[in-house]
Amino acid sequence: MKAKDKAKELTETFRSSVHVYPHHHSNGMEDRKRLAKYCIKEIVTELNKLPSKDLSDLQYWSEVEHELSLL
Repeated sequence: MKAKDKAKELTETFRSSVHVYPHHHSNGMEDRKRLAKYCIKEIVTELNKLPSKDLSDLQYWSEVEHELSLL
């Protein structure tokens, strides 16, 4: 999956987890992005614990995080 698509998928995953107040002019995207960034951080932390690191995995999640910031 492309990094941009993964970023969108992660934010959609948290759509039902974020409460949006009716009087706010927000769709909860910033909160969903924050949750997605937390997940990415956890994934990268676990990848860094592996004895043989595949740098392409770390690069991929870095790209996902970047795409997330563009949403």
